[in-house]
Order: sequence, then C-alpha cells, then structure tokens
Amino acid sequence: MLLEIRDLAISFRAGRTLQPAVDGLSLSVAAGQTVGLVGESGCGKTVSALAVLGLLPPAATVPRGSIRFDGAELLTATPAARRALRGARIALIAQDPLAALNPVHPVGAQVAEVIRLHGGGTRAAAWARAVEALREVGLPDPAQRAHDYPHQLSGGQRQRVGIAMAIACRPALLIADEPTTALDVSVQAQILDLLRRLQAEHRMGLLLITHDLGIVAELADQVTVMRAGRVVEQQAVGPLFAAPREDYTKGLLAAVPRIDRPVERLASV
Repeated sequence: MLLEIRDLAISFRAGRTLQPAVDGLSLSVAAGQTVGLVGESGCGKTVSALAVLGLLPPAATVPRGSIRFDGAELLTATPAARRALRGARIALIAQDPLAALNPVHPVGAQVAEVIRLHGGGTRAAAWARAVEALREVGLPDPAQRAHDYPHQLSGGQRQRVGIAMAIACRPALLIADEPTTALDVSVQAQILDLLRRLQAEHRMGLLLITHDLGIVAELADQVTVMRAGRVVEQQAVGPLFAAPREDYTKGLLAAVPRIDRPVERLASV
C-alpha cells in the first residue's frame, strides 16, 4: 500500500486547551488508485493532507495515529526526510494556483526550481524538463509561456502550471486539494481529464480532496466521507452513490443539482 493513515487525530492549541480538528481518520491509497476525501468546509480534509505532507502549523499537534508512506512512518520522520519526500515522491496540487505561485518569477523557473531541488542537474536541463512538464499538462506554446509570470496566465493555465510543478519529479502520490474550485465548468472538465490521463500514464496514487461529489463520481475509486473531523462513511464509489449508508452522505448526495429534477421555484411574495 502506498499511503496508509490509521486512527489519525489532529488538534489545535487554543490557549490552554486543545481543540480537535480530526478524530480517528483511517484511509489508504494504492498505486494507481484514486481515493476521494469528501466533506463540507472545515471538516478536516485539508488539515489531514497537511499532516501527510508534514506541513501542519505550529499550533497543531498529533496526539495519536500513524501515517505510513511506502511502508515508512512519516510522523516520526526527521524534517529533512520529510522535505526530501515533498515534491519528489509526494506532491500537492493547491486549491488556489495564483496564491501558490510566486508572482515575481516566471512559471517555467518555478517548475525548474522543483526539478533542480529534487533531481539536481544543470539549470539548462531543469529548464528543458520544465518546458516538457508544461507541454505534458497541455499548456499552449509551453516554450514561450514558460517565460510568462502567473498574472499573465488564465486561471486554467495557472492550474496547469501547478499540476506541472506537482508531476515534474514523477511523484508516487499526488494530493489534489480542491483542484477545480476556482475554474469554470469547461476548464474543470479539462483539468479532470488531465488528472485522469496523468494518473493512468504514471500509476500515481491520487488523494482527491473535495466537497464536489460530481468530481468524486468522475475520478474516485474509493470514497471517505468526513464530518466534523470524523469519518462518517467509507465505500467504493459505485455503492456509495447507489446506496449510501449514512444520513449525512444521503444529505450530501441530495444537495447535488440534477438535471432530471424539476426546478423548485420560490412562491411570489
């Protein structure tokens, strides 16, 4: 198993007390598998991903649990060991690509920096690989656009740059945190198709963090539903959509707009 999270608990210090954010999360991701981590905002999805990456803020503490990547325990790993994994073997696609990219450096240089940090080599070789990564994610005219700054790109193009940075070193595990939230519907579909293709080509494990059950239906093999820091339900994607077990999951599914339902209109005042 590529990623195994067992009984993970995360709390935040608030004065002299600890406020629980995650309580008892368990899930696993195999190579080539997509696991959806679903729930409303504030339920603990993103903070769980930050724990995997070793990027929890100083106020956070992990009172119990285990996070194993490729058989090695991450919670007891040294900071240097965690840094060596981030970007190289475990990569993140951030929710907001404009905030994730440095506004004062060309996007090609930012992708090349990741490559040099983890793979070494010359600047010229890293730049060539960066352009290839931008081509791989479908950025138009990548050799030219690599010289552009983030503000010169559209939202969809910035997200493609973020994906290029994530996959440049061929990670084994990709964590996608709300990867299509800020994009319009047509661009969302392109990004989802891109993630599906890249995963099939490179056999990456994908942990997909989202509140959008439509995206889960498109990409996921297994689904973990969270509410208020706890796991509510875990099923394969087909059975979960066909016959959810828990009322909370049923409520999430009922809230998804469907074209086969009549539109309910408010009565005139």
